[in-house]
Amino acid sequence: MECVYVDERLSQKGFTQPGFPFLKPNTARYKTLILQPQGPIEVSNVVRNLNRRLAPKKHESFLELALQENPDLAVIPEYSCPWEVVDRLLRRGNAPKQGTLWLMGCEGIRPDSLKSLIESHPEIVWIYDETLDTPENQKGYLDPVCCVFSLKDKSGQMRIVVVVQFKGQEMADKEYRFEPDNLILGSTRFIFRNPKDQNTIKLVPLICSDSLGDLKNEAWSTDYHTPWLVVHLQLCVAPTHTSFISFRSHLYDHDAVHVEFLSVNWARDFVFAHDKSRSPYGGSTILTRAPSADTSDLHIQALHDKGLYYIRCYEPSAHMYSLNYNEHVFMVQQHKPSQKGSRGPAQGNGRTGPFRPVLYSWDRATTTWTEANKADDGYVDMCLRDGHSFDLSLLESMSVVDRERLLLLSSGCLAALTTTDWDKVENLRSMRSDRRRISFRLAVAQDPHEDSEVFRTDTYARFDALQTILTGPVEDLPICIRDLAGKGLRRMSSAQRKIRQNVYDPVRETGATVAFIGHKSDTQAQRHFALAKKAIDDEKRLVIWHATPEGNLPITDHVEPIITDGSEDRDAINREHDF
Repeated sequence: MECVYVDERLSQKGFTQPGFPFLKPNTARYKTLILQPQGPIEVSNVVRNLNRRLAPKKHESFLELALQENPDLAVIPEYSCPWEVVDRLLRRGNAPKQGTLWLMGCEGIRPDSLKSLIESHPEIVWIYDETLDTPENQKGYLDPVCCVFSLKDKSGQMRIVVVVQFKGQEMADKEYRFEPDNLILGSTRFIFRNPKDQNTIKLVPLICSDSLGDLKNEAWSTDYHTPWLVVHLQLCVAPTHTSFISFRSHLYDHDAVHVEFLSVNWARDFVFAHDKSRSPYGGSTILTRAPSADTSDLHIQALHDKGLYYIRCYEPSAHMYSLNYNEHVFMVQQHKPSQKGSRGPAQGNGRTGPFRPVLYSWDRATTTWTEANKADDGYVDMCLRDGHSFDLSLLESMSVVDRERLLLLSSGCLAALTTTDWDKVENLRSMRSDRRRISFRLAVAQDPHEDSEVFRTDTYARFDALQTILTGPVEDLPICIRDLAGKGLRRMSSAQRKIRQNVYDPVRETGATVAFIGHKSDTQAQRHFALAKKAIDDEKRLVIWHATPEGNLPITDHVEPIITDGSEDRDAINREHDF
């Protein structure tokens, strides 16, 4: 597709584009408002919402919230916003304030209908690929994003500008072939920038399967040293498929550190009415290479409560924040992709990732988006569904990061690490991902990928089995930890550096590290034990059970004490092994 700067097209029409403060590289923060809708989708002569009563209300409420909160950027996903909402917005003149931008993924529309809408609003400054308005295109439909902002004309009057970006690559739909057979493809990609700023951040909107096209040869995607904000608007049942995300790796592989990606998809369980298939994904994400990303427990907890789930990505290196899959509106503050305009030596190093999120849920009674306290991470429903016997309150009482630590430690998932810093967020197995962008988070039960579900199911099953072992007969425990019999798995305390002890007696201030690693041979279990010792080499008591045909067998390197006459009482044994 041909890349065109919006300011240049405006200049041809006699207008001067205002600057967008959120595209000016400095230490100031910008605010993004994101709609992640849910609902049935109709595929007939166009793609649009099936519920013609509720969908307009949700979108109008979102835009009212945008007018109230005045975000720098507001985003609605592909095929989402009804055109009657756009029409009413323009008739009322309810445009974003100058310097802010709304990216509104709109329902599919036929060229003649779009032309009628444009002609009915001569007061609007329209920018779009007019070459598509041809007789041969009247049988198909367009998939547009309306990029809406305001400017002052030469007389000082405020004007609304609508830049209509059309999708340029159809979805590879072999079964229904609706897009391949009916979508009219755009040939122009519009790019936003601040034209008078040589260090400007540039924004490019992509529409879902645009990422399947030949992006690697488009001019913008080979400009590796320019800071980019790439906004990917989707209606996609497999948003983490390699085909959709490989273009991100293309930029990051070229060390493009000042590029950030915002992907906005529909919520989980959106359904295509023609085949009644429900999407298992949400898939909206924020991807950044912020060099000073805040990965503290408190910050990750604050994000988690509002539905932003942190994952450390490798191959290539980046920080990913996966949004809760349920229907919500999210408001997030961030540092800009570049701080090159800042004064002082810390240029660009103060980027810490998203923070201060606000979560909204749909209130059926008031038919508005209303601020919500907490997002549902799916953890409780998963535990109840799988019939785990451990006390749910144990994990619920912990921070989400400590929950991940306890589950990993108890199921033996630290053995691959030989560092005593296994408990740092960046080293936790469940908080790491790869190029596939699969989430292995244990405190978030939403990623439906098979590998993710197997990892969660197996980890929780081991945790459950370990709890059963610890609360079983005292005589079945190794002597070195019998003084902790009946304690069960306990909440670990990071502050007291007891993070490696998952069985702990706070009265006597003594504890141990225990794990159940499932079905392993004796050789495998011994190797696992040796690696675990390296990762927690400051521990004095370590026991690892593995399942065998003979039952659950413990491994420990502590020698049982020799019991002599008069020393068989339990306190004597406890004193010998106390520390």
